[in-house]
Amino acid sequence: MKASQGDILCDIGDVLADMSKAELLETWKVMKKAPEERHAQILRHLRDGPVVKLGVSPIHGVGVFAVTAISSGVDPFRAAVSEGSKGSDDEYEIVSDEELLEVSPEVRELCFSFFAPFTTTEDGYSPEVGEDGKIYPVNATGLNTLDVSWYLNHSECHPNVELVEPKAPGEFNTYRTKRDIQAGTELTIDYHQLGEAYYNRVIEATVHDAERRASRDDQ
Repeated sequence: MKASQGDILCDIGDVLADMSKAELLETWKVMKKAPEERHAQILRHLRDGPVVKLGVSPIHGVGVFAVTAISSGVDPFRAAVSEGSKGSDDEYEIVSDEELLEVSPEVRELCFSFFAPFTTTEDGYSPEVGEDGKIYPVNATGLNTLDVSWYLNHSECHPNVELVEPKAPGEFNTYRTKRDIQAGTELTIDYHQLGEAYYNRVIEATVHDAERRASRDDQ
């Protein structure tokens, strides 16, 4: 049987009541430090890696490629944040423009391609700007743990998937299908739903990549 919130709070109270003053102080320090440590771990992950991504493979189909250099003996797919340093149940960690300047251009562009900046208005046109620039909700366990939903392509006219707003603060949005989808059909979403700042950046990057490929093919 699932415990109620009241039962859980009572159990926590019993545990705390049995602690000494020194133990309570140490627990408080750990709880206070955990969010700061998680933020630091995310920044270290973005700056030092390992970061990998999917790409078109010359061997076969889709392959996994190193975005950062990866040393020998390292798990290339490890999560950025250890289990003991989560600090909260939030699905994302807030990272600013200024902090992203500390990471490589390749990792920074990867963040821009996945994470839409927070916006200040309901229409999604105005990115929220703080003292350190725009702010982005970076996946709380890093770039190597993103599931397939992060790879939805854009469809301007006929998206078959739509965004569902988060149910609670600290959560990412989810998705739902807009109509019946036949097997073998690519799932797509309208990037306008993710904010105009994100849409414009992704479309601009797509055009730039297409022009670069065309120029390379002409050589």
